[in-house]
Amino acid sequence: MSDTLEQLEERVRSGDETVTPEEVEQARVMGRFAELRKVAADRRAAAVAEAEAERRRTAALAEAERLLAQYPEEAREARVRDVQRAVAALRAELDGYHEAADQAWAVMSAGRPVPMTTFDAVTPMQYQKRPGLGWGYSNGSPAVYRDGVNVMRLDVAAIMWRALTQPEEG
Repeated sequence: MSDTLEQLEERVRSGDETVTPEEVEQARVMGRFAELRKVAADRRAAAVAEAEAERRRTAALAEAERLLAQYPEEAREARVRDVQRAVAALRAELDGYHEAADQAWAVMSAGRPVPMTTFDAVTPMQYQKRPGLGWGYSNGSPAVYRDGVNVMRLDVAAIMWRALTQPEEG
């Protein structure tokens, strides 16, 4: 086994006259050559690691694209249009109901063929059930009562919210 450059130089400094200049030079050249080989090996290892990282990145992107492709934007937009049409139909239905409620109030109250529904001011409304249809006023506004509940104006916002956020059962 040959000595390293540092070992040979230390032997010379210690007075060993058997060490030749050729041996020192040979050790220097071999040490430098070993360094170059290590740099080359490090570069190869880095290139392999970089290629593997690129392969993993490419595979991850391909998988992400595959997953997203299952739900194309065109299909989403088609469902949005379906919901918009359904919301427009529901809105038209609610508007029609409100028109019918206005007409029902007018039919029952004009000339008073149906007596006005009255409620006891002391007893809470939920305990004053009146069967069937009736008409009257609630806080000064026209009211149509069904079984004692004012159904003149439906809560459009609550109905729309329920339609959009509560899945259909069944």
